[in-house]
Amino acid sequence: AVSYTIKRRDALRMAMMKVLEQNKLDVFVNPTLTTLAAKIGGPSEPTVGDRSRAGFGYGAALGIPEVFVPAGFVDVAYDPKLVLSADGTKYEPVAGTEPTKLANPLPYNIAFWAGPGEEGTLLKVASAYEAATHHRKAPTSTPALAGETVTY
Repeated sequence: AVSYTIKRRDALRMAMMKVLEQNKLDVFVNPTLTTLAAKIGGPSEPTVGDRSRAGFGYGAALGIPEVFVPAGFVDVAYDPKLVLSADGTKYEPVAGTEPTKLANPLPYNIAFWAGPGEEGTLLKVASAYEAATHHRKAPTSTPALAGETVTY
């Protein structure tokens, strides 16, 4: 299993570097999650296919730098539910279809990642994104940064 993970990491890193170089890109950008985090103790979003190898992300798993920055807030959730399977032997998660207005908006992130050794470029891009979008909101327990307006 260890040799498989090492081979997979190296192959993915080489493919990523090839795409960056062929397209003259400095960084990739991607959402960190495509759904909100599940409620603690609640059902997760349903999955498709073999999830036994799920959880293999980018960043440290590929040996590349990755930065997460605030990308906004969401004030509506569609919570998944558990439904008894057709054969009646287990409960299975199904995607939520009913909107729930959240009392407090939840933040979500966006990830920027680049090739090995490109930390400086990555930090410049992530910093420029934060400066342009103003998605960061200081929590009530933390003072605002210089020049930042706190809104709640």
